[in-house]
Amino acid sequence: MFDAAVDQAAGLRRLFRTERSRLIPAGCLVPEAQARVFIGQMAAAAGPEDAHIRVVDRRALHQWLRHTHAGEADVPGEEELLFWLDDPVEMARWVHAQAGDRLLLILSHRRDAMMAQYAKIKHIAATTGIRRFGVLFVDVEQVARGRENFLNLAGCARRFLSVQLDVVVGSCRDETGLRTWSGLSLAELAQFQWSSWSGAGMPALEENGFSGGVAH
Repeated sequence: MFDAAVDQAAGLRRLFRTERSRLIPAGCLVPEAQARVFIGQMAAAAGPEDAHIRVVDRRALHQWLRHTHAGEADVPGEEELLFWLDDPVEMARWVHAQAGDRLLLILSHRRDAMMAQYAKIKHIAATTGIRRFGVLFVDVEQVARGRENFLNLAGCARRFLSVQLDVVVGSCRDETGLRTWSGLSLAELAQFQWSSWSGAGMPALEENGFSGGVAH
């Protein structure tokens, strides 16, 4: 599992090292606690030359956006990749309001989770118009089974929903050393660009359920 976090952290650093925005909206289709553990493993795998990785809740996100929009020199989290984890449907609507056309989803490889995940992706595509998703897996099965499960999900999404799923980076190496189960090269993955988030149309803060601050 830790090796998977190392590989995926490296891929995310390539994808999201940008001057435009360090915020990564991520729709969770797994329990948020499970996603936080995995992102913590990615953060532990980051090298000293790489951006740090943190998870923020909505209250901390609003604070970060206020600092960013004010043009302050000392922006909290300036050298960090900020993961905003939330409901995937709300997240997709927010991304769409930003004129974005893609979203990062955090999924499970488990075969028994695939049907529910497919249904959720179908709902997101139908209600928000988002039809391209980066996929980050928080759990890893053996390579052959993981590849089979992902390709089945991606094939159904492409054929029946006209939705494209891209593995952000492979969870582990197969016998040929390939890192991406979808067959995407790192050069192609680097083109998976994200909009510069302005905060317009962002879901309102809820008074209950958000403690504020940054979760490590």
